[in-house]
Amino acid sequence: MRTRDYMNILKTIAEHEKTSIEEVETEMQRAIDIGFDNPDKKIQKEWEKISHKGDRPTVREVIEALSKRLKDKWNGKVLFVSKDDNMYMKQYNYL
Repeated sequence: MRTRDYMNILKTIAEHEKTSIEEVETEMQRAIDIGFDNPDKKIQKEWEKISHKGDRPTVREVIEALSKRLKDKWNGKVLFVSKDDNMYMKQYNYL
């Protein structure tokens, strides 16, 4: 994932939540850490599907992994859009 795409995702969330990109990233990392530390075996099995370089995934690594899963599932590109204050994903393909 290009840095520009990653930052656009964070910016969209920040605008929706009326906060800063830094706060979004901090809160997302906090949520990742809580989830990653969950001892439930089913949850740990899901975390094993997300590759990461450090001892736990970063926000970027999680967003990249989930975006890849969506692209693979939809066999195309995923576009994050904000409409009427609701964020949703839309599939689109190259023409």
